[in-house]
Amino acid sequence: MNTHRTNISLSKNIICRSTTVPQSNTATSAVGDSDPKPRAMSLLAIALDFQKRFLQAEDRIELDNAIRYIKQAMNLLHNKHLARAKALLYMGVCLTLGFRDNTGRRELYRRIECLEEVLKLVPEGHPETLISLGILVDGLYARFKQTGDRSDLDQSINYGRRVLDLRPEGYLDRSTSLCSLATGLLTRFQQNGGRSDLDHSVKYHRQALDLRPEEHPDRSVSLSHLANGLLTRFEQNRDGCDLDTSINYYKEVLDLVPGGHANRSASLPNFANGL
Repeated sequence: MNTHRTNISLSKNIICRSTTVPQSNTATSAVGDSDPKPRAMSLLAIALDFQKRFLQAEDRIELDNAIRYIKQAMNLLHNKHLARAKALLYMGVCLTLGFRDNTGRRELYRRIECLEEVLKLVPEGHPETLISLGILVDGLYARFKQTGDRSDLDQSINYGRRVLDLRPEGYLDRSTSLCSLATGLLTRFQQNGGRSDLDHSVKYHRQALDLRPEEHPDRSVSLSHLANGLLTRFEQNRDGCDLDTSINYYKEVLDLVPGGHANRSASLPNFANGL
């Protein structure tokens, strides 16, 4: 699972689709105002502007400024204030964008903490539920890869199933959610040998491939993942159909990607094993 590429894509979508609330005079209103929400939302609007500037210039100072304003907004909102969920989500996005290789363990933990708090604050079906779940699926998987904690892998899979429930057939990003869940299930199969996890992984990778036609930029990724899953299942059940299909998918990957491409170099050894 290319967890951080998924996180970055989702985080950029959050920023680009967010609308800046009018700041007017509320950004400079006193902290002691009876209703802290207007000032907090104005601070978040400023933070959003800095996030957008970061996406354009890749200047870490812009991201640090965004984090500073988000923290100010969070300080105005008590722990059960619904508006706090937006601040937490923006903080999670900043921590995703700022540590693209997932090596910052403290930042990864903080990101997960922020987004799990969002889930506690917003009702089921709230737009921020789906967004938070999507980033959490990959964040928890990344933490599992760092620590080996099986509970993170299990929770990532649980959240992945919830995402699919909230992204029905025809949803724009459903293929990404299918891939993330399928990869988590294959990893869990490799941990405990549960055949159901392997079968479901193949099923979800196949569904993702169906949503990625020939012109889709990630078709080769889905082909490679599905071929890997089928080859793994062949090694378990010796079903020649799985082997033949796996080889065909590896061939298609090699036809789609040029020499030196990461998917090509990753697929060649598995293709050779299948032969």
